[in-house]
Amino acid sequence: MRFKPGDTLLFIGDSITDCGRTNHLPPFGGGYMNMFRNMILTEYPDLKLSFVNKGISGNTLKGLELRWKKDVLNESTRVRDKRVREEHKVTHLFLMIGINDAAMQLNSSRPDDDVLDEFELTYEKLLRASLEKDMKIHCMTPFYISTDASSSLFKMNLRYIERIEGVCARLELPLLNIHNLFQEKLRKSMAEYWSGDGVHPYEHGHMLIARELFREIIND
Repeated sequence: MRFKPGDTLLFIGDSITDCGRTNHLPPFGGGYMNMFRNMILTEYPDLKLSFVNKGISGNTLKGLELRWKKDVLNESTRVRDKRVREEHKVTHLFLMIGINDAAMQLNSSRPDDDVLDEFELTYEKLLRASLEKDMKIHCMTPFYISTDASSSLFKMNLRYIERIEGVCARLELPLLNIHNLFQEKLRKSMAEYWSGDGVHPYEHGHMLIARELFREIIND
């Protein structure tokens, strides 16, 4: 991956991306996003790259859709406020979303296939709109850090990953499978080593994501 001087890298997602940035650790949070940022800044000290974290804890894909125009496409609803529109022009977009969607669907009365179809259509719509802005898009799968492949959340998360894989294949976009990354580690370690709840990684879990993303970007 070759970055250009002045590029803006924007990360969007849920609490895993947020990781305190909307609370006690603004503006980048304390998770994989900021760890990756520091790796990139170390590798490219001369490019004056900008970084934006737009993760919000609890977000589903629907939550991202509601703020996509403003936070990603930079199309402010305040069309007369040029300063808002020029806050950032994204050149590289990093997206990780889906675990909250999977968890919520377990308690939903709507048929799984209907909800998954809607998720897939929305995911593709948002990415196509971003591609029209000439962004380089890097997708990451949601993940559930568990060895219990029979659990409802484990299985539902895999169904969301399958839909994301389909979209990325159609759009020919790179996809980093974070779920498989953790599953590989769980062959030699306990799930509790990486996360207390299976959803939110400990600091070294965030470092695992950041390191793998860095490798993918550098070797692209």
